Amino acid sequence: MLLYPATDLRANTSSYRRFTEGYPLTAATMHWFIDHYLPMLEQRHDWRASPLCAPTLSGAAPAFVSTAGHDPLVDEGIAFAQRLDREGVHVTHLHVADQMHGYLTMGRFVPAADLTLRQATAALRAHWSMEQA
Repeated sequence: MLLYPATDLRANTSSYRRFTEGYPLTAATMHWFIDHYLPMLEQRHDWRASPLCAPTLSGAAPAFVSTAGHDPLVDEGIAFAQRLDREGVHVTHLHVADQMHGYLTMGRFVPAADLTLRQATAALRAHWSMEQA
């Protein structure tokens, strides 16, 4: 379950340039987190911190990737889902274009949160059913 994931801590996608203010999660906030997590720039290229930098994703576990359209992480989340698919990993990607990072915790006010969580649950159930067969 990758819910608006951070998959590239180099933080240089165009969505980092688009979402700079007016959202719960901004590029500046992400840079603050990343600077505290990995203060040395070269660490951010390590695939263990930035899975998009991995030489291959082939053989990775099946994934459900959810991205939100108004999120500095959207471009890297989409790129990760696309790369998993290209490399033969079973992936379900749900892009909710009209939502922002954090909407999944706002289920009482944002109907898309409930729908997304139901789809994530269905994907997880489907995976478990395949494993049991």
